[in-house]
Amino acid sequence: MVWMIHIDGKERNGWRNLWLDHGDIIREEHIGGNKMPHESNRDRIVFEIDDTSTSRKYIFCGLYHYLQNESEPNNFRIYAKIKDSYNEEK
Repeated sequence: MVWMIHIDGKERNGWRNLWLDHGDIIREEHIGGNKMPHESNRDRIVFEIDDTSTSRKYIFCGLYHYLQNESEPNNFRIYAKIKDSYNEEK
């Protein structure tokens, strides 16, 4: 699954995403509004959306895995980086 998100702590549609542990962890927080279904059994190829310049950029961040035991799906979800590149062996 490809996940293109803003990781800047700003609320968007009831959600916000934050970097933790120097980019090795992403915390996805539900802070209001509609909840979306979650597919926890898939790893995610993550691209950060960067809107700070005059054009939008997509920055590859790595392959992340959902940590079910460290998440509260109705409130927040934790994803840990498992690869720095998509082609790298596990």
